Amino acid sequence: MDALKLIEKDSTKAELPKFNIGDTVKVSVNIREGQRERIQMFEGTVIAIKGSGISKTFTVRRLSYGVGVERVFPMHSPNVVDVKVVRSGKVRRAKLYYLRDRVGKAIGEGQSREEVLELSYTLLRVTVLVGCVLMVFSLVLVPLLFRPVIFPLFKLYGETASIATALAVTGFASIPLHAYSITAVTGVLRAGGDVFWSAALDIGPQWLAALPLTAALALVLQSNYWLVAAAIQMESVIKVPLCLVRVHRGKWIHDVTKSGGDFQ
Repeated sequence: MDALKLIEKDSTKAELPKFNIGDTVKVSVNIREGQRERIQMFEGTVIAIKGSGISKTFTVRRLSYGVGVERVFPMHSPNVVDVKVVRSGKVRRAKLYYLRDRVGKAIGEGQSREEVLELSYTLLRVTVLVGCVLMVFSLVLVPLLFRPVIFPLFKLYGETASIATALAVTGFASIPLHAYSITAVTGVLRAGGDVFWSAALDIGPQWLAALPLTAALALVLQSNYWLVAAAIQMESVIKVPLCLVRVHRGKWIHDVTKSGGDFQ
């Protein structure tokens, strides 16, 4: 154990370069080719810093001819000669893996605000279209498969089968709404670095509206099960217009590879 600590101590650099997640850095790497050595430069955005001690690493991502290239560098490697900060970046995350996503990648490439918004609109349109197809397909299966085959397998008859039908129909009918809200929050807003509103839209409609309404209708008012089933889907009903407004305003677009973190 002492020998391992001694080896680790000898391999640890006395001074480490100072940089943070989101900074654009230029890494000087010593490359050995037979008896010759040369310095290779790799410039990109720091998207992650992991580990501690001698195992500490940092990941740098850059775009080369439209293709994302990532390299992981050991912080204490003798082959990492130098790390220079080219541009500081202000970020709201501990890791920037979302830059790998389609929208995050477009922002990191420096595409214009209009191009990023158009890409987001296209992504959302396709999501809703696919959701509508799945909705129609699923609703058709309710009378053809669920009621005659699946429900009896679980011994659902009479009123129990009617309640299950209400839950299935309202759930399937809400697929396009769920698809839009999930894509808007995860694939667009969160990909653009809009962490606060992503969390607010995930938590608010569910805990402040859908759950209290469902509990009130089911436990207090003892309403019809169709109303209760519809109330369960209110989360996405409320979330969709809020997401529409937030996406359209474009305030969620943050280029973390630039100083200040705002999209120019």
